[in-house]
Amino acid sequence: MTPAQATIRTRHADAGGYEALPYARRGLAYRLFLLCAAAVWWALGAPFRRGWVVLCYHGVSDRQAPGFARQVRMLRRRAGDLAELDSADPRGVRVALTFDDAFESLLRNALPLLRERAIPATVFLVTDNMGATPRWDMPRGHPERDEPVMTRDQLAGLVAGGFHRVASHTHTHRPLATLDQAEIEAELRRSVEVLGGLGVTAPGYMAAPHGSWDDRVQRACESLGLRILTLEPGLCRPGCARIARFSATPDMWPLEFRLLVRGGYAFLPAVRGLAHAIRGRTADSPARLNRESQGRTGP
Repeated sequence: MTPAQATIRTRHADAGGYEALPYARRGLAYRLFLLCAAAVWWALGAPFRRGWVVLCYHGVSDRQAPGFARQVRMLRRRAGDLAELDSADPRGVRVALTFDDAFESLLRNALPLLRERAIPATVFLVTDNMGATPRWDMPRGHPERDEPVMTRDQLAGLVAGGFHRVASHTHTHRPLATLDQAEIEAELRRSVEVLGGLGVTAPGYMAAPHGSWDDRVQRACESLGLRILTLEPGLCRPGCARIARFSATPDMWPLEFRLLVRGGYAFLPAVRGLAHAIRGRTADSPARLNRESQGRTGP
């Protein structure tokens, strides 16, 4: 894959702003279609479905805190640690929580609650952005555009606490597949070095900014002992080369979330493959398009 092939299509500020709900960005009718399809998929396959649903959140604002608390209650005994993914093939569907960008709001509205419920989470840090609002491009109206990232001291305290994990979201949040080899390696290596200064001796994971990766990124990650987390939805099984994630937000309808964490939305890769085929693209396109900065985090 060439850098030109990995061009990221970004929604401009004058295109109408940002829709925060990941399954609502193509309108209410499409959202209801997905909901009904998820209900049918879950009903037909629930007794046989096994794997991990890995959720990708970003910030959790004060307004969203009650919704997030409700979602945590829905998880019940399904929640587990991302590190358990390879330990054994689960019976049924398990859920792991991840948070991209390490926003400060997590310290108020998410991480303490998860610790109370004994649910470990993985927080992905852009290591060059500690203590500042995002320096990477975000569309107009994005809810975290003015939200500060955790400071160095806050992150060091989080690491020292030993319950939640802090891992790599690269150094500057650039789409990796658009960079040359030296830039890819520098983004990853510098991130690992800074994380080491915070007390993270083995990050183990790298959430690809903008969902952007290719074979060169894969090899560079493997050389540093990092496993890629994508923004492509799908159930994960032990030994998967990359970890797929479903976009999530506290603003989801309760029924949407309930179906999501039970594997109901596991049909989305097939929908995406069909859409790619209709558009004349392969279902396994190497371009990994960002959902968090395009305003298109959902399917």
